[in-house]
Amino acid sequence: SMSFTNGISMGFLAVYSGDDAMSETTVYYSNAIQGKSLKKLPKSLKFVQNLSLGINLKYYSSSFGNNSDGSYIDKFGEHQVSGSAGGFGLDFGINYNLSENARLGIMYRNTINKITWNSKNGVGTAKGNYVENLPRELIIGYCKSLDYLVFAMDYDKSLYSDVEDVIHTGIELPFLKKMLGNHLLLRGGFSQELFTSDNKIYSFGAGTNFKIFTNGLFSIDIGYQIQSIWKGYNNLRLSFDIAM
Repeated sequence: SMSFTNGISMGFLAVYSGDDAMSETTVYYSNAIQGKSLKKLPKSLKFVQNLSLGINLKYYSSSFGNNSDGSYIDKFGEHQVSGSAGGFGLDFGINYNLSENARLGIMYRNTINKITWNSKNGVGTAKGNYVENLPRELIIGYCKSLDYLVFAMDYDKSLYSDVEDVIHTGIELPFLKKMLGNHLLLRGGFSQELFTSDNKIYSFGAGTNFKIFTNGLFSIDIGYQIQSIWKGYNNLRLSFDIAM
């Protein structure tokens, strides 16, 4: 990610997960502008200076059915389905500074999106080539930053009748701040479906920040998620970030 003096910032992100049974890759290009860069505004529009507006343009790709242990062959042939997928998505977001240490954000995820699938198998029962859309989400988030911790909460409002609303909470606090400053951070989080109280997920992790260049930061983050309903699907996440 990079920030410029005119209040515009941009970033790139790549996420990979999965295995031979199914893997997914998402590449993001993000762009945002801070309202405080707009100096000459009438008094009625001064609130705009506390706003930040952003977009994410995403490219999706997937590969599936390449695991040898998924093969099933009978007298009719190979039943295992394999193939690939590709597509795009577009997110819009607004961030408002409620105070020096508090923010409110709203994101409309996958406002526009399309995924094209290509699947096949030996017996011809795979669906073949088809197009579908990803679920759209309206996400409302609040973040409060204090001297000793950061608290965040997100409400994921589903726009589909068969997808549940989800609430997420999390905290971040520096470890041995007096000795290490803000260079080592501990994190914990929890989420669940709001109305059913199902699908609980517990997460914890840590992160580091190292100063590079004049105003740049390099960070390494590691997190572990414990799934309460999908047994065996706990996952480890590792990320690297360079901010300039």
